Amino acid sequence: MIVEHDSDALNRPPTNAWNLYLGRETCGDVQAGLNHEWLVTNGLGGYAAGSIAGATTRSYHGLLVAALRPPVERVVLVTKIDEEVELPGGHQLKLGVNEYHDGTIDPQGYQYLESVSLEGDMLYFIYRLGDNLTLHKRVWMEYGQNTTYVQYTVHGTHEDEMNEAPLTLTLSPFCLSRDHHATTQGAADWHFLVENEGNLCRVRAFDGAPFSYLIAGPTAHFTATGVWYWKVLHRRDIERGLPGLEDVYQSGIFRTQVVPGERVTLVLSTEEKARSTKKMWYRPWHAASAAPGNSWPWRIAQQATCRDAILYALAWLLPLINSSLHVQSTRRMRMETGNCTCRPSGKRLSRATPGLRTGDVIV
Repeated sequence: MIVEHDSDALNRPPTNAWNLYLGRETCGDVQAGLNHEWLVTNGLGGYAAGSIAGATTRSYHGLLVAALRPPVERVVLVTKIDEEVELPGGHQLKLGVNEYHDGTIDPQGYQYLESVSLEGDMLYFIYRLGDNLTLHKRVWMEYGQNTTYVQYTVHGTHEDEMNEAPLTLTLSPFCLSRDHHATTQGAADWHFLVENEGNLCRVRAFDGAPFSYLIAGPTAHFTATGVWYWKVLHRRDIERGLPGLEDVYQSGIFRTQVVPGERVTLVLSTEEKARSTKKMWYRPWHAASAAPGNSWPWRIAQQATCRDAILYALAWLLPLINSSLHVQSTRRMRMETGNCTCRPSGKRLSRATPGLRTGDVIV
């Protein structure tokens, strides 16, 4: 988690080029929330996806689904995060949602979900913690890297305005290590390998499995738990006649204190550099940089070095050049042969997997 002051206006209305917005009527209905899904991608074939309520309804859902051999070998490494907020008076609000094999939904965080929308190309959730207090959550991925950012901001004031004590934010990531088509059955004697470095942990399911890094800021503290959550239901897979029960592993929890106006970011990554290049990987992007028209790759270029900016720009422009050459070549072939059935499509080539376009966000 990275903590940084946020001077954004409180509860500003969502702005996005696609006018995608779901309000309290949908978000407060658990069935509607489970029926609406979102997806963001990284341009490599990796992605993050889930239901807006927070529960995983498909085996494909996960906050960090990494393409280990782009654009294939997609592996679910972090399936979701459950959030819990403790108010200064000690009252605890559980914001997560999980559905189990017998239909039990616990916790029931959808009760606090006010809205889901887009902010630029980031998913933007607002949770109501009190009459004048909200928690804002943003989810996005690093272009060209198997890295997901989950950022939290508290806005407003507590009911007791004289009480300036900070809130306590607890984040519980659930880890796996499997193909995104499969499911996992846990075992009481199976414990993931977790290296605890205080505000950073490195997790892998077993010897030889890929690593995932869960990275927080210096004010956060990681506590290992090693708990299996049994028989989580994937309702969409059940409907399709596929295996729909899975066990998920809570490797530990991050806990930090936060006051209104601060941003707290948790980084999920397979990249070794994520733990060492703090300037580029830790710095949370300001919301203004996510406005329409400031999307990939320019937002990344603002955070990277000049050399990295050039590399990102080339990675973005080369497919356009290739597409242009393809169209010209096809037209030339039609003129030379006179009977060629090929037609120039003008479709821009992409390094991403078909169906997962660079920067896609679906609600």
